[in-house]
This record gives sequence, C-alpha cells and structure tokens, in this order.
Amino acid sequence: MLVLSSLARASGTVPCATHPMGITASCTMSAAVGDPSRGTRCMRMKQGATIFQMCDADSQTGNSMCASLGNPVTCCNAGGQKVDCGTTSGFTSSPTDNDFAHCNTVCDFQPPANTAGSTDSNGDPNTSSSTSGGGRDSLALWSLLFVLSMFL
Repeated sequence: MLVLSSLARASGTVPCATHPMGITASCTMSAAVGDPSRGTRCMRMKQGATIFQMCDADSQTGNSMCASLGNPVTCCNAGGQKVDCGTTSGFTSSPTDNDFAHCNTVCDFQPPANTAGSTDSNGDPNTSSSTSGGGRDSLALWSLLFVLSMFL
C-alpha cells in the first residue's frame, strides 16, 4: 500500500482516493496488468449497500472498464451496479450514497478494443464485436474481490 501512496503525484496520472482502503493511488495505464493502480480513470461503484472507489482497469485484461462503459462522466447503471467514472481529474474524496442518488441512466456498453492483438481459433485476427458482457464481468469481478477483502 505504501507503493500506491508514493505514486500519487506522478505525472500523467489520475488521482484516486481508494475506498475503503483509504490510500491515494495514481491511476495510470503504464502500471502492470493486475496492479491496482492501473487505469485511465478513478471509478466509483455501488452494488447494493456497498460503495467503493478504484482505478478502472480490468484486473485480467488491463483494459479500461470506464471506456467499455462509454466513459460516462455522470453516474450510470451497469446491470445493477451504479458506476461513476468522473473525469480525468479523478476523485480525491471518498464516495457517498449521495453520489449515486440519481443514477438511473443505463451505461453505454462499448465493444472491447482489440488492443492485445487477439486471434481466433484459426490464428486469424479476432474481429468479433461481441458485447456479451466483458465490462459487466469485470465489474462483477471487482465487486467480488471487494466483498472478499472485507472478510480477510
């Protein structure tokens, strides 16, 4: 956690007061895939009564979850999870219930970018434009990790 705190003022990053951990991370796409400081934006989420805030990179692909949701600058609903990607200025305070009070607009899911150069089973470039829930799956994974961290 000390590493994340020391990164808070690096150039080309987005500040993110992670919640509930209480440290400030610097969201940057130059962080390694799976690193909690990877992301292009500081993302607020609410699922049920649980609220948290983190950098927006998918822990498995490293892609921006906010981009997969259309980079919403106001709160939107992503299948039962309320999400606010804010702006590139980040969030330096913890989220509250009021941040999600008017979160009724459905998020604009975008097909994931083919940034990894994936291929299909024949070795050809994967041109599939399926939106079968990659962004929703990532949000669900983060939600699960957050809930599990509460019990560790």
